Amino acid sequence: MTSSDCLSSNNHHSRLSSISRLNLSVPAPNNTNTDSKNPSSCTTTPTSVSPNTFYTPTSSTQPRFPQPNMFAFPRQPPPQAPILTRRNIHFKPPEQDVLDKNFFRTFNMEQKEETLLNKHLDKVNPTGTASTSRIHIEGPNLIDMGIDPPSTELLSSGNVFELFDPLKQSNRPHSWPTKLNEAGINTPTTTTPPFVTPTGEPSPVSAKIPSISSLSYPYPVKLRLKLTTFPEIKSFSHLAQQIRNENQIKQTTIDEIFYCTRVQRLTPQHIEQKQLPVTLHIFVDGAKEPIRLTNISLQSTVAHILYQLLELTPFDYDKSILKLRSREEYLRNEDVLCDIEYVYNCINSLKQLQFVLVQKPTYALQQNQQQINNISFEQFCLDQQGKTFNTLTSSLDIPNGSATVKKSRSPHRLSHVHRTKSLNVNKQATYSHQAHIAHSSNAPFLASDPRWLVEFRKDINLILSQIEQRFNRLVISHQPQLSISEQIKTINELLGFIKNIQVTCSYIQSSLIVEKERELKIYADQLIKKSQFERDQQQSPQIQQSLTRLLYDLLVTLVNYIRTYSHAYLIPYEVEIYSDENGIIDLELLKYPPTTKDLVPRPITESSELFSVYIDSIFSLRFESNIKSIRIVTRLCYGNETKARKMTESMSFIRHHYHSENVALKPQVRFNQWILFDDARLCELQREALLLFEIYATFNDEIDSSSSPALSHEVFDGIPMYLIGWCSQALFDSEHCLLTGERYLGIFNAPKTNRTGFYSLRNVFERDCSILCVSFLDQSFIWPDIQARNDIHGGNFTEISRDKQENLCRLLKRPTLLLVDHSAMAGNDNRKQQFSLNMTDEEREFSEDECHFLWSHRHFIVHKSYALPKLLKSRSVWDYPSLIDIYALLNEVTRDRTIDEIEAFELLLPAFPDMHIRSFAYQSLITHLTTHDLLIYLPQLLQIIKYDYSHSSILIEYLLKQSLIDHRLAHKLYWHLRQLLITEHLHYIRYYYLFLSLLYVLEENFRVELQNEYDLCLNLKSIGLKLKTNKSNSKGNLLFEQLKEMNNEFFQSGKLTCRLPCQFNFMTNSLDVNSCSFYNSLTVPIKLVFNPIDSSCEKYYSIYKIGDDLRQDQIVLQLFSCMDKIWQANDLDYRLSLFNVVQTQERCGFIEMITESETLREIESRSGTIKGSFGESALYDWLRLHNTTEREFSIAIENLTYSCAAYCVATYILGIGDRHNDNIMVKQSGHLFHIDFGKYLGDTQKFGWFNR
Repeated sequence: MTSSDCLSSNNHHSRLSSISRLNLSVPAPNNTNTDSKNPSSCTTTPTSVSPNTFYTPTSSTQPRFPQPNMFAFPRQPPPQAPILTRRNIHFKPPEQDVLDKNFFRTFNMEQKEETLLNKHLDKVNPTGTASTSRIHIEGPNLIDMGIDPPSTELLSSGNVFELFDPLKQSNRPHSWPTKLNEAGINTPTTTTPPFVTPTGEPSPVSAKIPSISSLSYPYPVKLRLKLTTFPEIKSFSHLAQQIRNENQIKQTTIDEIFYCTRVQRLTPQHIEQKQLPVTLHIFVDGAKEPIRLTNISLQSTVAHILYQLLELTPFDYDKSILKLRSREEYLRNEDVLCDIEYVYNCINSLKQLQFVLVQKPTYALQQNQQQINNISFEQFCLDQQGKTFNTLTSSLDIPNGSATVKKSRSPHRLSHVHRTKSLNVNKQATYSHQAHIAHSSNAPFLASDPRWLVEFRKDINLILSQIEQRFNRLVISHQPQLSISEQIKTINELLGFIKNIQVTCSYIQSSLIVEKERELKIYADQLIKKSQFERDQQQSPQIQQSLTRLLYDLLVTLVNYIRTYSHAYLIPYEVEIYSDENGIIDLELLKYPPTTKDLVPRPITESSELFSVYIDSIFSLRFESNIKSIRIVTRLCYGNETKARKMTESMSFIRHHYHSENVALKPQVRFNQWILFDDARLCELQREALLLFEIYATFNDEIDSSSSPALSHEVFDGIPMYLIGWCSQALFDSEHCLLTGERYLGIFNAPKTNRTGFYSLRNVFERDCSILCVSFLDQSFIWPDIQARNDIHGGNFTEISRDKQENLCRLLKRPTLLLVDHSAMAGNDNRKQQFSLNMTDEEREFSEDECHFLWSHRHFIVHKSYALPKLLKSRSVWDYPSLIDIYALLNEVTRDRTIDEIEAFELLLPAFPDMHIRSFAYQSLITHLTTHDLLIYLPQLLQIIKYDYSHSSILIEYLLKQSLIDHRLAHKLYWHLRQLLITEHLHYIRYYYLFLSLLYVLEENFRVELQNEYDLCLNLKSIGLKLKTNKSNSKGNLLFEQLKEMNNEFFQSGKLTCRLPCQFNFMTNSLDVNSCSFYNSLTVPIKLVFNPIDSSCEKYYSIYKIGDDLRQDQIVLQLFSCMDKIWQANDLDYRLSLFNVVQTQERCGFIEMITESETLREIESRSGTIKGSFGESALYDWLRLHNTTEREFSIAIENLTYSCAAYCVATYILGIGDRHNDNIMVKQSGHLFHIDFGKYLGDTQKFGWFNR
């Protein structure tokens, strides 16, 4: 790699004045420099491993930050130094993870062997003082941190300090210049922070540190991992816990009675049928023959019917209730028959009105619920992950006698499992469980694998306990001080354990930790030098204070590093520092000087500084990628619009074949550059702004863009570079505070995923993805609350001129924003220009003049319908001052009118990322949606939330609360989220935690019911796969045996009750095996007949299908439901027969069967092939056969007419093709309906020269 952008140095800057310096008296070092010859840099891989496979690299990574609080300074000065000559930085290829030879020597605390250096240091005279004679040190360096062993020449010159000075090392990174005038690059887009100490200045450890005797530090400290919430879902966690707690406080009993659906709107057909008398068939006490109540008026209440029934048969009126015979739906006593949707459907379908008299079910609050009342959302997620993971994947453990291992989702495989010694020397050698799980896990992301989390926590806690012991031994305030030799040995052990923390954390090496390690090495080197010239092996209090300050700085840096890594990989843990006396210790109190964090951050509107971000490195680039050079393009985005664009210098990626038994290095590209957005100040940032990082690369072999259309490319400095990856990071957290510190971002593969700029997105799914390390300045800024103006009122549209009125009306007649695709990143100007050329004047977006014209007349047209989305789209600036006027516009709309569902959906498009606008739209949408509407629009609502900047929103809160009230909604939401967890890869995390939040707020017994449904699907999928792979003629017998076994094992011979994914209101406890069958087609669908739990109720018929994507059928049936809703809103009932389709797993799912129906082919075949197909009497004769009376036949003809007209219009609008007599069915009641929607929206199937 060629370093083309190096650090600019300014040793007189105020940043350096805050660096902690050690006051050790050592001889002045010589100012001799050694040229760089073999620089190297350690890198990372995103696969975490166990500490059992730790190693110690011999290379050194250049430090970047002198201390954790270096970001406390708001701005970096502009670079002034000339360009540094480029030099190649060589990288070693990745090898197998091997242990350092000194690993067991470092971690075996009972080891009796001593190093050669310790033997020299322990040569003391009989009086206890050290020898004053000069000692020649041989052998390896005691504190081996990647620095070459000391040479005899340097030791003889007395300049031991130079051994640990990175400015003197032959393999120092090139970003550390030996001369001040060689540092920095004078470019407008990239700058580097001035925190390099030049050789002409005193060493950082030679200056005095302020006395810390007056400061109180906790001692001894203890370290442990604690359960926490990573920042992205903190608001999500609070919302779910609040809803759960409120529900538990309100409810003393749980009413789980599901009542019948009432008619949403009375049409003329409803009103006409109110006068008809009906006959009720009521089954009592499980009798096979019902009691018939004749001549019952449809305006009768259920209570009146129960009193009539009481005259015929005795029962307890207060404890009895009527339910439907076909569903687990109950009737309220105050219900009127004509208002019940079931009654109306039965009349139109010419079915009998059948009910069952049962005892009223009562559900008391579970007694054991008090034990789980206080469980946190984070702990629930951990507990639920085990259940969810076990249902999604099979066990990864290798069975006895089997040599096969389950194939991993990731292409990166572990070639073999290393056997190493445990950290506990008393344990036998075991293989690395964490490394094995990380490489072989099938979990969607690593932190969702409960086995890996257990191993990670165990490994980190084990290392933290060792660090805690060494730390407390070095920070001696109440005990006799350690000797110099003991201190050096303890420091060596401490550094070794810190390095293995980084090994456990996916090999990510933080520059902050590297800098603190460097300072500690320098301190140890001075101890070595001091021991050679002084007899006293004890240190002065001032030197001990210096070490104490340095150790606490290192501890703070280490804790922040583990927290950053855990947040990057969604690991719900962070390190907690505590003591027996003081309890939990605030991390801010350990910083120097120890101060509490500012409770009131500055409003970001007060800062006029330029926004900047530090690009550190890219880790774990694959060698097989054939990359030649890399450049990072950074976009400052608002939604999918790019507000500013900067880029780094191009960095070369060079490979060298190097093998070592002690070191396993991974490829790394070091940028070490500041990106300064000179056209974006902090006060101008939008609240929903984020950074989109695009990684462009050139390759050693030229790529033909025509042969690889998936790789988009741009030309930089005349060289075409291809987009290979991307990731994004939001600038504000859930509390609207500006981000600070380091961030580790997993990079998505660009050809596989489209770029998007709605919220933070990083790759946590792939085990071997590249990782981008960036940093933000440590500035405490917050986005202040906005007070919208209330002094503006709408104007009169007639007051403006006639020309302006016509122009405004013309602009408002533009097509709705729903017809424009806003999901793709608007970054390629050429593609956008070509797209605009294909549009007409009425279809193109508003020009700049038109936007200004619309916005300047906003108060005159805001009261018009569908004007608000176009007005907001005309606004290009969304900073803090602009939002005051924009939010005032919403107040005008609220006062003057209400927005309907279509306008609300427009405001929820990706074109409007502002969360206040989206909350306004959500609130407006919620007020219009009924429970029935919510069930219809649920798939679209779930798609909309992936464009929200934050994870929690008003819509999510509404869905979770409604799920507690209506379990039908909870059931449907559960299966939709299950489906999204299969299909949504990019937004998986958002839907995953919404799925867990749903389970968290629901009661335990309902969670068990949902899990039983999913287990039922797993069993049916297993049976279906066996049936498809069976090539014999005995498929019928195989299906019979498998379903019979399922009745015995899953349903436990009728003891286990279960709902069905495709029908919530049906409870079953077995399958009617004799009625089940399969269809001889390519996918081998299985016809399933489920028995009800009450023998007097009807059975349920469905089809379980494997191999087809049922989502297309779902969306078509949903659109049919929307059309039916529109028709009924206009007093038109076309009597559509709709059925349920649910995809339960990938390309698997249920299809509800409509009974008493046949296909047109079956109906026509009764009259012969030719006569039936081309004759006119086949359908007529079939309807006459099943409807014997004139009234029934008349209703059947009416049903056929209405339903046929509706489906003709619906299928024409949706462009549904492949229509033939096997895809059109008719019920015996005359209702016509369509099935199999594999071809739609222009995707037609040819038959000869015409479309079917």
